[in-house]
Amino acid sequence: MIIKTKSIRDAKKDTDGVRLLVARYPSRVKRTHYDLWYPALAPSQYLLQKWKNREITWEDFESEYRREMSRSDKAQSHLETLREISRSTTNPNPSFITLLCYEAERNPHCHRHILKNIIEGR
Repeated sequence: MIIKTKSIRDAKKDTDGVRLLVARYPSRVKRTHYDLWYPALAPSQYLLQKWKNREITWEDFESEYRREMSRSDKAQSHLETLREISRSTTNPNPSFITLLCYEAERNPHCHRHILKNIIEGR
């Protein structure tokens, strides 16, 4: 499986594959802009506000986000599903998943980049 990241505001392309929204709330986003929505893979509102209010560093955000993902049964279930897809050898063509959130793609400070690393085992 090939995992990409993208802003939900970026144009939809055929090469996106399955478009997976990983935001807590899909406010002002039409359902046609994404295929699946896994809010359990988003950071908690508390953690997100700490980051946005500059109360923690990006390194602290990443550490706490990884901790949240490891403690959430729902997140672990979603991650295992994504990992199973990535390990599948029955599909001769690679699968594509595009992780979507609200931050611009050029912004490295978005949880979807951390999430991509988690799924890939990094």
